[in-house]
Amino acid sequence: MDYYLLYFSPTFTTKKVSQMIAETVAKTWTELDITNYGGCGELPNEGRPIGSQPDGLPGSQPLGQPGTPGDTQIDAEPDTQPDSQLGGRPNGQPGDQLPNRPDTQPSLTFGADDVLIIGIPVHSGRVPPLALRTIKTLRGNATPAILLATFGNRHYDDALLELKTTLQAQGFVAIAAAAFATEHSIVPKYGAGRPNAADIREIHEFAKQAGKKLATWEQASHVDLQVEGNPDYRPFQSISMSPHANSHCIKCRTCAKSCPAQAIPLKNPKTRDKKACITCLRCISVCPEKARSLHSYEKLVAQLSLAKQCQGEKPNALFL
Repeated sequence: MDYYLLYFSPTFTTKKVSQMIAETVAKTWTELDITNYGGCGELPNEGRPIGSQPDGLPGSQPLGQPGTPGDTQIDAEPDTQPDSQLGGRPNGQPGDQLPNRPDTQPSLTFGADDVLIIGIPVHSGRVPPLALRTIKTLRGNATPAILLATFGNRHYDDALLELKTTLQAQGFVAIAAAAFATEHSIVPKYGAGRPNAADIREIHEFAKQAGKKLATWEQASHVDLQVEGNPDYRPFQSISMSPHANSHCIKCRTCAKSCPAQAIPLKNPKTRDKKACITCLRCISVCPEKARSLHSYEKLVAQLSLAKQCQGEKPNALFL
């Protein structure tokens, strides 16, 4: 079997957890980061663990350059998302196009002998719309899939069900799914330190069980994995927070080039389009000068509004 790891991970938490699962399930894999791709971002990079040989993408020519899973700091994606179904500016603004951003996305096709490991953060109880846009271009052929959602110590709500239903309609078969609690990126006191040692053990155990199911996949290809969630997906809740740049900004444009929603103009990265921003905090995570942040009063409002829902240590959810 050929293994493919695909994730949408603005603050690198979903990437980290997804790689833990891939490292347990597979010896080698091809890695696709769609974070800066779902909103017509740059083509995903082809990745691989150290020592493996990349075989290119399924059903297409290789995209990007080979890479290796890197060490990233755990920083959970927020469990928030605005009302916009797609967010951002898919085609940019005149005179402000980002380089190598396609107007259309190629469809990646996977076969029955491939395995897709896919990870997304939970945004307002759903799959992030920008991620969903790219996920809907994938095509499977009874392709087994391992699904992962990370949530900011509140709840994963309908995200896993939405991810499973979307992939199922495109020819994939979910054989295992999990939702793991992580530290909230806007209010890190909620879920502080997660995934912790116990979570990591649970992540690896989940991956081992998923691997065992893959070993008997041909005999169990009829499986219909049941995951929790409401088929009438909850609506997105708007959030009026948008990271701003401070005096430390050197206009390196790293944030503008990395923004999944294209909410930061290349010509003036100290500004941002508040309506386009999806509050994923990608810009804060990648800024080399630590020059972007949310206002302190915004973080206080978030802390107070989430206090009741995010208190305590929320359990992970495994579906095997």
